[in-house]
Amino acid sequence: FAAIIDEAKVTDPSHTFTEASWNPVSLADIHNSPATAYRASKTLAEKAAWDFVNSGEGKGKFDLVTINPPMVFGPLAKAQYVSSPEAVNTSNERIVDLVKGRWKTNGTPATGAAIIWVGVRDVARAHVKAGLELGEEVSGKRLFVVSGEFSNAEIARVVKKRFPEFEGVVPDEEGLKTGEIPPEDKRFRWDNSATRRLLGFEWIGLEESIVDAVESIKAL
Repeated sequence: FAAIIDEAKVTDPSHTFTEASWNPVSLADIHNSPATAYRASKTLAEKAAWDFVNSGEGKGKFDLVTINPPMVFGPLAKAQYVSSPEAVNTSNERIVDLVKGRWKTNGTPATGAAIIWVGVRDVARAHVKAGLELGEEVSGKRLFVVSGEFSNAEIARVVKKRFPEFEGVVPDEEGLKTGEIPPEDKRFRWDNSATRRLLGFEWIGLEESIVDAVESIKAL
């Protein structure tokens, strides 16, 4: 999603991000903030890949499909790859902070601009289908893999509902107010219907992804 999002439009309810959207960030913008630099790295890398396969020595020799996910939630890799809760990916890091009581102590963090998410197993499935199964149907496509919208408050409610052992570390409803999704007139729209048609599978829901993430965190 870093290569799709436009920072100037994340609070614009009249703007819809799709597979055709490109982040307008440039190399000159990388000193604006660490987040901008991160998004620039993703955007410029993907553009370089498309430039390579569409011209020069790469033209006609390579087929490219890109998978563009937003926040990625779900079970962690096995212990030999993720050695501790502190070693998790950035998306799941917020869940670790929640179950360790940091939201209770420091306040529920704002959800942030990236209010859309996808399950890690659906990202994996998209790679397999695009790379090994679908062939020409997805050739030259960008796949915007999104399951839906989320908020930090919603994640906390799932944990409170499904894991009574964390009752004392999950903030109460009053404490969750800072983690709600931005109001409709302050958030962008998104449409990944083209990707959904191409992939043609049922997407894993948020509750299942959060529950399985917490179970794997507990195992560590």
